[in-house]
Amino acid sequence: MSLPGFGDFLKNNLTPNQPDEKPGGTPGSNAPVFQMLWDCKFCGTKKLLGVDNKFCPNCGSPQAPEMRYFPSEEDKKAISDPNYKYAGVDKLCPFCQTPNSAAANFCKQCGGDLTGAKQAELKVESAATVGQAEDLVKKNFDAEMVRIGVAPDPNAQRNWTPVVLGVIAVIALVGGLLFFLSRSTYKVELQVAAMQWERTITVERLAILTGSDWQDSMPGDAYNVSCTTRDRTYTRSESYQCGTTRIDRGDGSFSEQPKYCTRQVQEQRPDRWCSYTYNRWTFSRNLVTSGGPENEPVWASFTPSASILTGAEREAGRFEKYVVKFAGLGDKKGQEFTYEAPDFTKWKTFAVNQTYELDFNRLENALWDTLKETKR
Repeated sequence: MSLPGFGDFLKNNLTPNQPDEKPGGTPGSNAPVFQMLWDCKFCGTKKLLGVDNKFCPNCGSPQAPEMRYFPSEEDKKAISDPNYKYAGVDKLCPFCQTPNSAAANFCKQCGGDLTGAKQAELKVESAATVGQAEDLVKKNFDAEMVRIGVAPDPNAQRNWTPVVLGVIAVIALVGGLLFFLSRSTYKVELQVAAMQWERTITVERLAILTGSDWQDSMPGDAYNVSCTTRDRTYTRSESYQCGTTRIDRGDGSFSEQPKYCTRQVQEQRPDRWCSYTYNRWTFSRNLVTSGGPENEPVWASFTPSASILTGAEREAGRFEKYVVKFAGLGDKKGQEFTYEAPDFTKWKTFAVNQTYELDFNRLENALWDTLKETKR
C-alpha cells in the first residue's frame, strides 16, 4: 500500500470535487434531507447523528455504517449545515473499514487507497431499522446457525408446530390406507341381466328473443332497438398518497419519498340503456329411440328446415349410449351393476345370461377394464 502525501490527503478529502447542489438536498432539489442515527459499538453511546457525528464524541471511534438506523419521528433531524453536499454512498476503506466520502480517493483514517472500495450497505426501512440499531450479533449468529443447518431458515416461513405435524401424520396415514385399499382387489362373478341401447338427436329452433342491456353490450345483430338515458356505475383505479418511504442515501443521511397506493373508486355517468330483439337458435326437443339386443339400433327420423327463417329447425347433435346391466352372484347376489360400453361393436359382444368375472377393490369400486367372460 502506498500512502499519499499530506497535501494530497487534504485535497482529496477536505475539498472533494462534488456536483453543485442546494444545501441539505439532492442535486437541484429543495427537498429536506434528514440524518440517520447510529450507536457507537465501542462505548455504547446512542443516537449519534449520521452526518454531524462521523466520530463518536465520547470515545472518538469512527462511525460504523452497519450501526446506522432510521430515527423515530420524534428523533428525526434535518440537515441544516449549509456546507453539506451529497457525494454519493460512502466508500468503505478496504484496510480499516472506515466509511469515507464517495468523492474521496484516500481513507481519512489510515490514508489507504480507496480505488475499488466497496460501498456501505444501505438500510431498508423496517421495524428493525427504525428507532433502534439492528442486533447485528444476533443477526450474524442466526445466519451462521442457518448456514450450518442447526436452525431453520426464517425466510422459508415454515411453522412446523406439533399440531401441524400431527395433522400431516394423519393425512399421510389416511392417504396410505386409501392407496392400499384402492390397490387391493378381489374377484366377483356377475351375470348379464339386461341390455339396452339409446340414440338421441337434439333439435334446435330459431326463435325470436328480447333483451335489454347497455348500448355498448348489445349483440351485434340486435334490431327493434329502443334506448333511454340512465346513470351507469363505472369503476376506475385511483392512485393516492398513503404514507412516506424513507430512502437511505448511504452517507449517514436519508430522504423521504411519497408512498402511493391504489384503490377502486365507483362513479356514476350517464349512458344509453336499450331494449332490443334478436334471433337465436335455442333447444327445441330431443328425438329418442331405444331398444334391447333384439332390436337393431336406429336413429329417429328428422328433416331439418330448408330455410333459416324464425321457426326453422336444425339438428344440433347426435348421442348414443349402450348399457349392460349385471346381476351379482355369490357374495354380490341381489346387487345390480351398470356398465356403459364404449361403442355398439363392444356392446354386441355381450348376451343376456352370460357370466363374467370382475375385479373390485377394497373401496368397493368396480374395475371394468378387468371384465372377463367365464364359462359355466
